Amino acid sequence: MGLVNRLCPAGRALATAVALAEDLARFPQAVMRADRRSVISQWDMPLAEAMSREFEEDPSGRRR
Repeated sequence: MGLVNRLCPAGRALATAVALAEDLARFPQAVMRADRRSVISQWDMPLAEAMSREFEEDPSGRRR
């Protein structure tokens, strides 16, 4: 999603990034796609509206 920030010791950036990628790869891909769609569609909304919409969409991205 491009929103990850992580600090790691000098010289450990690649190992830290690979470990994070492995963790993310364990999630079901449908969930990852739904989360990404949610972030993109709500990016410029006020927080209250975005949070409200978060609970209105099902994992496929359709509004309930």
